[in-house]
Amino acid sequence: MFSIQKILVLVAVITAIWYGFKLVSRLDAARKQKLKEAARSNGGNTPRTTQKDDVVDLVQNEDGTYGASKKNRKV
Repeated sequence: MFSIQKILVLVAVITAIWYGFKLVSRLDAARKQKLKEAARSNGGNTPRTTQKDDVVDLVQNEDGTYGASKKNRKV
């Protein structure tokens, strides 16, 4: 039923999963630290907020329809 080979394989699999999670955790911590350093060097702005987004604010016109506000209109 139980053999030494099965137990050794089970221990090896559990160990591999354990070290895999540790590696992923370290990589995530390094990524977060890199983002903090980038934000600090950009004056508190993260790279995500420094990129221009394509969000347009809509305002209600006199006739009840909605359109882009004057500051968002492209000429």
